[in-house]
Amino acid sequence: MSSNFDLRCMKRAFALAKLGAGRTSPNPMVGALLVREGRIIGEGWHKQYGGIHAEEAALLDAKARGESPSGAALYCTLEPCSFEAPDKHRRPCTGLIIENGVKNVFIAALDPNPRVNGGGVRALKNAGISVETGLLAEAEEELNRGFRTFWRLGRPFVHIKLASSIDGRIAAASGDSRWISCETSRKQTHRWRSFYDAVLVGSGCLAADDPELSVRLVKRGFKARQPLRVLLDSRLSIKEDAKILGAGEKGGKVIVFCAHNSDAAKRERLLALGAELVELERQKNGLPLAEVLKNLAGRGVRSVLVEGGAAVAGSFLREALWDRLSVFFAPLILGGHFGAVSGFAPRLVSEGIELGPLVARRSGTDILIECEPRKG
Repeated sequence: MSSNFDLRCMKRAFALAKLGAGRTSPNPMVGALLVREGRIIGEGWHKQYGGIHAEEAALLDAKARGESPSGAALYCTLEPCSFEAPDKHRRPCTGLIIENGVKNVFIAALDPNPRVNGGGVRALKNAGISVETGLLAEAEEELNRGFRTFWRLGRPFVHIKLASSIDGRIAAASGDSRWISCETSRKQTHRWRSFYDAVLVGSGCLAADDPELSVRLVKRGFKARQPLRVLLDSRLSIKEDAKILGAGEKGGKVIVFCAHNSDAAKRERLLALGAELVELERQKNGLPLAEVLKNLAGRGVRSVLVEGGAAVAGSFLREALWDRLSVFFAPLILGGHFGAVSGFAPRLVSEGIELGPLVARRSGTDILIECEPRKG
């Protein structure tokens, strides 16, 4: 039975895990803590994909401090890995834990990867180690939403972000949309970009705003990872001087999803500019989003930030291919016809897309409202 002390130790392990945000994918973020007689003797977290796992890092940290892990308790935010594979960079953590004589292991949640799921716990118990699971399991679910969504649904976690006036408009009558949200909200969007594997927009958003989609507005001293930049553009309407094509080292790789019958000459020019093109069969409502997400998942993308525009946001919502919706509402009224979401129009209120509970908070002069799909 876990105690308040165990809870505090696991919270510290989660704080460590979060230090790897934006750097571990397609692996999960993991933190680990070694404790003996009420004293921390080693700490570790998974710092980047391909690097040392959290459990090994904690063991090494203890030894560097002159402490022996033998007889200690290990607090780990995720079940330790227990398999060997050609694509695996490190040896199984369960073996290291057993070899170093760890006595007790507290685990927040099991690893959803079927190559691990429960296997790590069994290996530890078979070695005579006491194992307790479920301590702060909800925190692990939230921490690694992308990783868990991939193993549960076979696609990345999809987070739709919108910014609108208080009356739900994303542009003035002329199409001008800079800037509806305040600087604080824009900085939050850039922080999200640095944590997500990919940021996605449609051709309408690109034509209206010509975004660079790179990470710039982050706090000083934070070395941001640039996300994969994804464009849905079935007709290849992207201009060849678009900022996402010219950002170079300031931004991540650019992938353009287009239709099979798009302009062949334009495709060649875009390839020469460094973009990668993926051709899909265009459907009645545009490109098949499920195929787009499947393609991204195959590239190791575990999380996608969808930034617009209205038609793209509407498509993800209509097809129920989303996991979180964040809307920045500015203290502004614009009127007109540029709604935040388009592409579907229910005849009745009862036919609208129902959302889960809303959470609201201030974001500078804006109000940020977030929710997830309604369950059940």
